[in-house]
Amino acid sequence: MPAVYVDPVPIRELHTDCPIAPGDGVLLFQVQKSFMVFVKSKKNGCTYTLDANNGMVLMYHPLYSNGNIETNSDAYEYVDWDCLDDDVLIEADRCYNLLKEELV
Repeated sequence: MPAVYVDPVPIRELHTDCPIAPGDGVLLFQVQKSFMVFVKSKKNGCTYTLDANNGMVLMYHPLYSNGNIETNSDAYEYVDWDCLDDDVLIEADRCYNLLKEELV
């Protein structure tokens, strides 16, 4: 059976007690039969999600030039925390905490 691409549509924006910068947000997408949670960070210019295996490892993908986000989990790379500058590290940590909060 050939793979079928389904253009995911945000189901809803999730609400959280953590502060979210203007233009950023926590988004829940249904991709085929599974759900994925993303955090869009304009500050770092990327979208974050947690790995599908255990939901504990932060992954990222750059935002597209038009502001759209990638919803294919295979396109995401693992965050290398040791290589992040301080300001990027703080934002990535904030996004990681948002994602963990939504998945608990």
